[in-house]
Amino acid sequence: MIGQWMFNITGDGSYTDAETRTDRRRDLTGLQDAAEAGSLDVAGALPFVPGAGVDVARSRTTGLSSLATLSGTPFSMPAGDANLTFKGGYDFSQVRSETTAINGAGSKLTRGDVSAGVNLAIPLTSQGDFLGGIGDLALNVSAGLDHLSDFGTLTDWSAGLTWSPTGKLTFQASYLVDEAAPTLALLGAPNVLTYNVSVYDFTRNTTALVTVLTGGNQDLVKEKQRDIKMSATWELPFMERSNLLVEYFHNRSSNVSEAFPMLTPAVEVAFPGRVQRDEAGNLTYVDRRAVTFDEETSSRIRWGLNLSGNLGSQNGQGGPGGPGGPPSGGGTRPGGAPGGRGGPPMMGPGGPGGKGGRWNISVYHTWRFTDRVTIADGVETLDQLNGEALTAGGVPRHAIEAEGGLFRNGYGLRLKAEWEAPTHVNGSGAPTSSDLRFGSTFDVNLRLFADLGRNEALVAKMPFLKGARLSLTADNLLDSRQKVTDQNGLVPIAYQAAYREPQGRVLGIDFRKMF
Repeated sequence: MIGQWMFNITGDGSYTDAETRTDRRRDLTGLQDAAEAGSLDVAGALPFVPGAGVDVARSRTTGLSSLATLSGTPFSMPAGDANLTFKGGYDFSQVRSETTAINGAGSKLTRGDVSAGVNLAIPLTSQGDFLGGIGDLALNVSAGLDHLSDFGTLTDWSAGLTWSPTGKLTFQASYLVDEAAPTLALLGAPNVLTYNVSVYDFTRNTTALVTVLTGGNQDLVKEKQRDIKMSATWELPFMERSNLLVEYFHNRSSNVSEAFPMLTPAVEVAFPGRVQRDEAGNLTYVDRRAVTFDEETSSRIRWGLNLSGNLGSQNGQGGPGGPGGPPSGGGTRPGGAPGGRGGPPMMGPGGPGGKGGRWNISVYHTWRFTDRVTIADGVETLDQLNGEALTAGGVPRHAIEAEGGLFRNGYGLRLKAEWEAPTHVNGSGAPTSSDLRFGSTFDVNLRLFADLGRNEALVAKMPFLKGARLSLTADNLLDSRQKVTDQNGLVPIAYQAAYREPQGRVLGIDFRKMF
C-alpha cells in the first residue's frame, strides 16, 4: 500500500522443448517391380525393406513475463468513489525451431512486448446516496497498448455500463475493440512433412492418403476484433448464492489467424497453392500451415442457472469460489471492480472449513445465431451454421453444458457434461461428392478428490502428506464417440470412430503436493 493506492508486481517464466520424429519414405521400387512381374506373393509376408532414416523437428520456446499494477481512488463522485488502475509490463518470448526435412529449414523468432494500460470506473448513481431511484449505475472505460518488437504497436479500448436497478438484478453492456498479433507458435513452429495422412476429399467422396505439411507461417498479419457483450443477472430470492444469467455476444474480426481449415471445395478454391492433385484428380498433398481469413462474424446467446447450497453445519470460514466469478460477457460492477456477479459458482480445494460443506450445479444453453467466414476477397462468404463449415465436425447451432459437485471435510467430486447438436458439412454438389453428417456429441468427465493434508491424523502419521491432494479422474466416462456418415449412411475411412476419438474412456490418478 502507498497511501490510498495499492501497488503489485508479478512475474512468471516458462521453457518448453518439443520434438517430433517422422520416418522418411522407404524405397518401394523393388516391391513395385516384383508385384508388376508377378513374383511377389501379395497374400504372403512382404520382404524386408530397409529404413530410410528419420526426420527430426524440434521447437524450443522460452517465455518471461512481468506485470505491475497501481490502483486506487483518484477522486470521489456523489454516488461514490471512482477507481483508477494503471498497469504496465514487459513480456519476452522466443521460439527456435529446426528440422532435418525440407532442406534443414529452421527459424528463430523473438518477441518483446512492452505493454501499458489504464482502467477507470466511475459510479454515476447509487441506491443509497445519489439518485437512488435509478439504482446503481457505473461507467467503465479502459485503454491499452502493446508495442511488439516484431509486429509494431497494437491498441485496445473498451467502454461499458453496469446498472443494478435493484439489489438482485444487474445489467451489463460493453463494447470492446482489440488488436492482436499471431502467436510465435503460429509464426515459427517447425515445418513437418507427414506421409500417408488420412484426409477426406469432399470433391471425390473418398479418403486419400496424402502428404501433409504443418508448421508456422511468417506471413500472418495482425487481427482486429470488435465485440459487443450484454448480460443480465438475477440473484434468486429463494436461494443464497444462486442466480439466473443471460448473455448476448456479437463479434466481428478481420485478418483472423487460424489453423488450416477442413479441405472443402470452397477452401481449395480459396487456397489453390496449398493443395496438389495428380493427373487423375487424386489428392496427393495438403499444406496445413496456419492461414489468415479475411473476416469472421458471429453472434450467440448463452443463458443458464447457477444453484448452490450448504451441506451440514457451517462452523468454519468458506474458501474461495461462489457466484462472484465473472460472466463470460465481462463488464464491471458498480464501483469499478472488474467482473460481474453472474458467473457460475466454483468450488475449489479451499472449500468451507469445519464440519460443513457446499454443493453447486450450473446448467447453460448456447444458441448460435450467426457464424460466417469470408476466407479471402472475391470468395463467397461461408455460413458455418448451414453446412459451409471450415472445421471437422462443423459448427453446432445448439450446445448444453452442465457442471456440478460437492465438497465436504476435504473430500469432494466434480462432474462435467457437454452436449452438442448434430451438424452437417456440404459437399461440392458434383456427382462424386457427398454431404457429411456429424452426429451429436455427449461427453462426461468425473473427478473425485481428497485433500489429504486436511486429515490431521493422517498428516501426523505421514507429514509428507501435508499440502497433498489425491484425485481419481475419468475423462469421457461414457466412452462416447461421434458418428460421421455420408449421404448413403456409410462412415468414411477418415472419420472412423477410432480416428475421431482414439483414446475413448481414460481413467487416471493424480497426485499433487504443495511444498
